[in-house]
Amino acid sequence: GPLGRSGPPGGMASEWRAFFSRAAPLLAKSWQRAPRLAMTGETTFMGRVSLDDIAPLVDHGKMFAGSAALGADKRSWTSAPVAGPLARSLPKSTAYVNNAGMYLPALAEVCLAAVEELGWPTTCNVYLSAPGMEVSVPPHTDRQDVFVLQTTGTKRWTVYRPTPLGAEGTDPLRRGKEGDALSRELLGEPLLDVVLAPGDALYVPLGFPHETNTCTSADGVEEGEPSVHITLNFDSLIWGLSYRLLWAASLRAARLASGTPD
Repeated sequence: GPLGRSGPPGGMASEWRAFFSRAAPLLAKSWQRAPRLAMTGETTFMGRVSLDDIAPLVDHGKMFAGSAALGADKRSWTSAPVAGPLARSLPKSTAYVNNAGMYLPALAEVCLAAVEELGWPTTCNVYLSAPGMEVSVPPHTDRQDVFVLQTTGTKRWTVYRPTPLGAEGTDPLRRGKEGDALSRELLGEPLLDVVLAPGDALYVPLGFPHETNTCTSADGVEEGEPSVHITLNFDSLIWGLSYRLLWAASLRAARLASGTPD
């Protein structure tokens, strides 16, 4: 399959580094400010990962996959391990493989190239959804900036402005999860509404609510292969890479240098 494609030693690594070098100035224009359809028709990742690549590894217990679906309230997102063959679970839910680079050297290579060219700690997940799902993932926020690389099939992404803070104790970077739900009134009008095709790359900043579906055909007849995309997670917050923490660390260093106790 495509994940097994190889050329000369370092061939794909060089191709991935070239891709992220092209992506870097485009990401910089919107970094943590706005979502952006950054690139289209990129052959670097077009067809690179498909259901046929992932399913045998999951079905034979060589890779852990989860299944995300609407909860009983039809508003929030619940997750559970995939039970049974992966292909059987797709019509009812979106399947995902977190930290896919830990299982697949080809995707570890992608993360390494991103780190080298973009300078951010990077992990990657793989998401798989059957065509015709009205909700593949409901509205939610993430703690990472994400760069979505659509490899096969199509998926519609709708991205909104960050919402006002919720109830006390609600993490603004984990809205729409663990029983929390984002209402249409709270979301407002979308900032971006786009259908990704193979070779398209989308950037979504951390904290920007987004939702997806695979009802993407103009005539309403949903056929074709499942949607598969790689999500690159740029973990600035988790690793404390922010000006706020740099400021706090600088103040602490100044206090200690002056002999002022913590």
